[in-house]
Amino acid sequence: MVNVTGWYTVTISNCKELPSSSIVLALKYAILPLKVHLFDFKRSHDGSRGQFFVDNKLMANRLKRINGKV
Repeated sequence: MVNVTGWYTVTISNCKELPSSSIVLALKYAILPLKVHLFDFKRSHDGSRGQFFVDNKLMANRLKRINGKV
């Protein structure tokens, strides 16, 4: 059984010209071999930013550090 202790928001900027499926695939590739579940992925109105939630602080910090490098 897994207990979620909190939700952490991760925002990706400058992704206007990328489809959402490519963003998710790149994120999953960048954080291998760790398993991550991205919850409630959505784009801003103009599509320039993506935002999602993770249930692990370590994963959120790791994703924030690689922002712009994927």
